[in-house]
Amino acid sequence: DPKRVSVVSAIHASLPEEHDRVTGIAGSFERTIEGIKNVLSLRIPVEIKQCVSAWNYKHLPIFPSFLLEKFGPQISATIVGMDFCGMDLDDINKVAIGYRDMAPYIERMLDCVDELRHKYRAFPRFSVCDLPLCPVDPYYWKYYAKSSRRELAQYSAPSVNTAEFKTSFHVVSQCDTFFKACSECKVNSLCPGARRTAYEFFGEGE
Repeated sequence: DPKRVSVVSAIHASLPEEHDRVTGIAGSFERTIEGIKNVLSLRIPVEIKQCVSAWNYKHLPIFPSFLLEKFGPQISATIVGMDFCGMDLDDINKVAIGYRDMAPYIERMLDCVDELRHKYRAFPRFSVCDLPLCPVDPYYWKYYAKSSRRELAQYSAPSVNTAEFKTSFHVVSQCDTFFKACSECKVNSLCPGARRTAYEFFGEGE
């Protein structure tokens, strides 16, 4: 029953070569686009998720237009901060990008969302998660969503480098306002904060 199902799918970049670079599979970009269109044709709601990295952050401003062109105005999207869980330091150094460095590109992306919403009534839902409020102008905070701290009874996902699924029980979001300055911030209760692994990598300097 399409009314009881929704699908979340990752598109790692609006450029095919960048998406395929992340997945490590040539042609995965085109297959992902085709698969999403097939799901949409069944009237099943789809949310596109993109994780911000050093490989794609400069392309964020064109991402909303890309989504509109490929999937139409009813597509939803979430931009998320990266979780470095399970990655070694060399790999983290390749993809990590500071919050202040990505902020201008996030603002330009959200300007584009504003424009497309006004012009085409696009994006019933467009949000930014797992990224702190402070690097961007408060005007854009309306797009930021704080992760629920509600406990998940069960969470299952593929294990790293295997086809087997790993299941965890009683899982709580690992995104919060971990930085020391956050404890004194007036909007702490509204801020999505950062992934714990990102906080551990960047440290207080960020």
